[in-house]
Amino acid sequence: MILDGRIISTEITQCLTRYSCDVIAQSPGQVLERQSPFIDLVSGSTESANAYANAVYRAIKASLK
Repeated sequence: MILDGRIISTEITQCLTRYSCDVIAQSPGQVLERQSPFIDLVSGSTESANAYANAVYRAIKASLK
């Protein structure tokens, strides 16, 4: 969720990649701390991390319209 131009909450609501989203569980906290979709990649979970980062990016972009 974005309020007044700041990311105030984010979560992983579903995982459609072939790998478990448990390995990127720290990603929502990184997004909040950094105020950015640029998160650390975790070895073995690149696909999940990229999917999450892209979803955050799209949400930020949509909030600017």
